[in-house]
Amino acid sequence: MNLKKIYKSKKFFLFFSSILTFVLIWLIKISGILNSTELTFIDFRNNVTAGNVKPDTNIVMVTIDDNSLKFFENNAVSWPFPREFYGEVNNFLTYSGAKAIIYDIHFSGKEIERVDVDPEVSEQKFAESIENNGNVYLIAGVIKDKKSNVTGNEILSQFLQNNKLNLNLKDYNEAEAPLVAFQKGSAGLGIVTLITDSDNIIRRVPLLFKYKNQLIPQISFLVYSKIINKNFKEIIATENLPIDEEGNLLIKWYGGGGVTGNVFKYYPISDLIISGYRLSGGEEPVIDPKIFKDKIVIIGGTAHGLGDFKSVAINSNEPYPGMEIHATVISNLLNKHYIYKASEYINLLIILLISLIIPAILIFLKKIYYSLSVFALFAGLITYLNIYIYGKYGYYIDFIYPELAMIFGFLITAVVLYVVEGKQKNELRKTFNRYMSPLVIDEILKNPDSIELGGREIFATVFFSDIKDFTNISERYSPTDLVMHLNEYFSNASSIILEHRAMLDKYIGDAIMAVFGAPIYQENHAIAGCRAALKIQKQLDILYSNLKKDQPVFITRMGLNSGKMIVGNIGTTSRLDYTAIGDAVNTASRMEGLNKIYGTRIIISESTYELVKEEFETRELDLIAVKGKNIPIKIYELVGERGDVDDRQLLFSHNFEKGLKLYKNREWKQALELLKELSVDRNDLSVDLYKQRCQEFILNPPKENWDGVFYAKIK
Repeated sequence: MNLKKIYKSKKFFLFFSSILTFVLIWLIKISGILNSTELTFIDFRNNVTAGNVKPDTNIVMVTIDDNSLKFFENNAVSWPFPREFYGEVNNFLTYSGAKAIIYDIHFSGKEIERVDVDPEVSEQKFAESIENNGNVYLIAGVIKDKKSNVTGNEILSQFLQNNKLNLNLKDYNEAEAPLVAFQKGSAGLGIVTLITDSDNIIRRVPLLFKYKNQLIPQISFLVYSKIINKNFKEIIATENLPIDEEGNLLIKWYGGGGVTGNVFKYYPISDLIISGYRLSGGEEPVIDPKIFKDKIVIIGGTAHGLGDFKSVAINSNEPYPGMEIHATVISNLLNKHYIYKASEYINLLIILLISLIIPAILIFLKKIYYSLSVFALFAGLITYLNIYIYGKYGYYIDFIYPELAMIFGFLITAVVLYVVEGKQKNELRKTFNRYMSPLVIDEILKNPDSIELGGREIFATVFFSDIKDFTNISERYSPTDLVMHLNEYFSNASSIILEHRAMLDKYIGDAIMAVFGAPIYQENHAIAGCRAALKIQKQLDILYSNLKKDQPVFITRMGLNSGKMIVGNIGTTSRLDYTAIGDAVNTASRMEGLNKIYGTRIIISESTYELVKEEFETRELDLIAVKGKNIPIKIYELVGERGDVDDRQLLFSHNFEKGLKLYKNREWKQALELLKELSVDRNDLSVDLYKQRCQEFILNPPKENWDGVFYAKIK
């Protein structure tokens, strides 16, 4: 069979594109790099389909809201409420015939001291009301780290069961549990701890926890098991719960949370407290007890000062209360509102089908606009079906990977089909790849006219580096050894520069010039340049720390400046050099040279400092006038990124700048004393420089119009 004929056939194109698309998507999927993106599409489907099912109307919320706090504050009762308040709530709900009372409130600490309330009596009233009701559920929080400061008590053994479930549960060691007096009379104790995904969003809830190698249920799962009168082990064994290997259940959301969300009914706790006291006094309650007849009542906080709000996978007009998450899960369990995840076989089959269909569309429809139209319709259909199945049946199929398969299939097929048309570009790339940066080549391919003489003005950051005492080093080592180590140095530094999307402009002897923000615009070019400089410094320090004594050590000095410059092809029609020129470039070179004077490693100009000062720790060095510049500029030592600099260095920089301020204010004696103190702990050339200046000015003060400018003599 003729290979050329096979290559040209539509069947070959279809087979090649389909297989390549499927393999690429499969590799991306197993790598997990897009898992977080897939999570955001779960949220999208949640929000689109939130109203498809209704929550259980037998679940109501009692909220400690801002109005309740304000009401009792006006009556000289501040937060936290006395425990006897909750006792009155329990009494009222017992009278009302509530099926279950769930407190999303931690009662781990002792009652606080109050002027008019006996703490022991208050706690006793609450404990008695719990025992008298018989349907009060309390919460505990588990903490994995043994070193955590836990103020709670131990979880009583009556709430724990032996671990015989085949689930990969996290093992927790500490717990924030209610007081023992409250636990004893309660109907159950459940865990309230919630987990978040990698983006700190709550999408699932663990039904069981392993605490000191024993099992304890999540509060919503506990209440569900009590209501249906089944052991939670029996539920997991017999019911088709769609939980993962870690026992997590995906939450089916009903809509936005809080009062305005209108998912669950909310009632202020102040009404229940007052009603409880009124019933005790033989008066009529302020709220109808029938509201809570046979209801599951969840009590928690929605007041902004309490901060019990969570980031969840559903849009909400107001912050989402933590208590409503538990209400949602209970409703999910009672009404079987589950989200079932499709098996990996189903997901891979869908990807394979899409990988076959998309190339076929592009190959057999000759006109590109026909292909694009059909592609768009097909993509819309797949998206609609995915959302529909999720909302109607609670079936969760991968979203990002089928969509990605459509995009990859289209692009790969287009590349394969037009490979001949791309031959010329490939040849051009091969030619220029020998002496140009890949970024420059990409720009040339996008715009071939850019190969002409001339350039364009841009605002970017220029980087210069040089090796300290390179001439002396070169005299001590053989050319072979020197070149070998120089290449290693260039390789490390260049890879870091390219890693930060810079244009590696040129090597000048032992020096490197690079431009951040060219030829491709980079918004944070100054930040990228500073990060690259710091990383080079750190990388080289690591590299040379393990060298033998007879090997050369390169100490690199770097300078950065940000400003306007001309970038483009500079030269003649026979010889072009894609580079940057202008005053900003020259100033960057001067910054590098100034390191010799101040004994520093990295100096940045004032313009660069203004762009990076929020991200990096710096030390102001001087106000200088360099060769070719009429206007003096401030220069700064780049110390490190914020949060990555030790306190000793920060203190040194701070004290140095205090001395610099004294120097500028002509207070040279005070400045000298401070600088002498700095010299005790650190040998710093810049400190010595200013000590010398102060001593000279003390003896021979400058003129009154002295402006503090230092006239640097550098090449």
